[in-house]
Amino acid sequence: MINSCPPHCGTPTYLSDTYCPICGDTLDEKRALNNVQDLYPDAFNRLKAHYPNAQLITGQITKTHFYKRTKHTKNNTNSCALWFLTVESTDGIQYRFNVDAENKILVNLKVGDVITFAEPYAVKVPMARDNNTPDAITNDILLDAVVLHTGEGQFLQHVGIHQPINPIEKIITYYFFALLFAVILGGFITLAPHGLNFFKGNFWISVLLIGAPALYFCHRKHREFSQVFEDEKRVYQSFLDILPLMQGVSLTDLGYHQKVRPKGNDDILCDYCDHRLSTQAHYCPHCGKSQHNNETDVDTVIVDAMVASHDGELGAESALMTAPSGENVVTTDNIVMAHAATATLAVEPSVTVKPRRTVMDVIHAKMAEFRYDHEDKIIYRHALVPNEELKVTAWCYMARVIEREASVDINRTSVTTTTTRTDRYGDKDTCISTHHTRDVSFNSKLLMRTELGHEFELWLPEKMRSYTDVGDILMVEGVKLEDKSGKSHYYNPHYLNMTKKRYNREGSNLGSYRNKPILPQLIQLSLALICLWGFIEIEPQMLAIFHQWAWSSALINHLGYTIFTALLTFVPYMLFCIVIKWLDSRSRDWYKNEAIRIYQPVWALRDKALDDIDELHDLFTKLN
Repeated sequence: MINSCPPHCGTPTYLSDTYCPICGDTLDEKRALNNVQDLYPDAFNRLKAHYPNAQLITGQITKTHFYKRTKHTKNNTNSCALWFLTVESTDGIQYRFNVDAENKILVNLKVGDVITFAEPYAVKVPMARDNNTPDAITNDILLDAVVLHTGEGQFLQHVGIHQPINPIEKIITYYFFALLFAVILGGFITLAPHGLNFFKGNFWISVLLIGAPALYFCHRKHREFSQVFEDEKRVYQSFLDILPLMQGVSLTDLGYHQKVRPKGNDDILCDYCDHRLSTQAHYCPHCGKSQHNNETDVDTVIVDAMVASHDGELGAESALMTAPSGENVVTTDNIVMAHAATATLAVEPSVTVKPRRTVMDVIHAKMAEFRYDHEDKIIYRHALVPNEELKVTAWCYMARVIEREASVDINRTSVTTTTTRTDRYGDKDTCISTHHTRDVSFNSKLLMRTELGHEFELWLPEKMRSYTDVGDILMVEGVKLEDKSGKSHYYNPHYLNMTKKRYNREGSNLGSYRNKPILPQLIQLSLALICLWGFIEIEPQMLAIFHQWAWSSALINHLGYTIFTALLTFVPYMLFCIVIKWLDSRSRDWYKNEAIRIYQPVWALRDKALDDIDELHDLFTKLN
């Protein structure tokens, strides 16, 4: 193995370093990442001899996208889970392809993971893309063998889609049809009324004479298929031979452990290029500038000033430093301490110490700009019952994804349907069909950390799970409403991924809350019954008056009488309902205005984040 990054000045160097962080010298050593293809060229050449288009690529994942494909047939609906990955090889070339996401090894793939994949030839995903396939999926290439290189070891995932198929089933089929052909033709010749007299009554002779050429043909096919199968196995073995070599290569062998300098929580920013560097670095490994020019040693300046202002005294006392052994020896530190209490400096030292900016301070300061947490109370006004006091908590914050625990659930269901049809003659035809469904779902639990150091678990909506990765910074907002019974209602869940520049909203807004107490509804129902009962009681008197007036005036016929009685019955109830609805509408308008007042600061922060999303994306991407 070759060392991709030789040390300099006794300290490790990294591929991202241009200058030594200790002495500031330019790093001229040849440094590069290693590829499995370069580490085992003979094995790769044997693979290329059998598969001219074979690929053996090592690279680092730069983008991930989880999705699923579905295939519909008459009696089956099958879905499979896939990762669509973008991998940057050691040569800087971008590769995009699909891998199986249902495998336990690959389900937790994330940005920054190093993988090696070997492909004898391109194979497509057996399920075609449909309208539900995300736009980010740009091809159908499916990988067969993938090795995940981690600090804990290497993990191989081999699907086996290139494995040769044993032709035994095809050979058996040939023999079966040859024998069937010999039996049918032999029987026909034997029983034919006109034909060769020799074959009449000699069935087995006919079968033997006809089947012998057929069996010889099958034997030739058997040898041909077997030879092809052995050749394919021999060729496929060259592919299998390279898999343990891939799995035996570690991150150290590939040099990826020294691709980028490890990040620390106390890392600082270069004063000149804003590059991230360790607090132990004397020089910026990116621009080569000294990091101590603006951090002048205050003690040294004070000592120099004091020496300059007390040349006479210091000169006399410094002569004691050459006294013979056994006599008092006074050091420069003692002299400075002796004069520090009484001496007045003639020259006031000018010391400018520029405070160092740590990376986490810059990130946390920017995240803190979008933090909002407010608790308030809203009075929900009702028309016929006492008002309701609601406790409302609105929040907005940014947090970083520090861990992701993913899994894929596979659900299999079968639905049997029995259909009976009756024709015009009364005959019934019963048809039983079974539809099998295989569905997959992606579950992702995120461990988040805010700028205040608080850690919590977060489950994102399905749309955001597919592309949210470790290291991403999310802006989360929402509101919780707690009613008088203590039940919590959550509204306005908004998620903004600053790293991916993706925005998603789920659920309903705060204004959709509506509490319908049972008492007003009972009052409305009681009033309706009272109105109906009252009408029944006074109906005879009202009808007598109505008849006398209607017939004497000859203005109202039978239809008018019906309409009049209906209005007389339900107008009070209708007026009551209109008043109640008007009061309820006014109450909801007032509630919505109060909700807007509480949530307005969150809207303002969201609008600010969306307006500055490009700037925030560049900042977080650079410092992460």
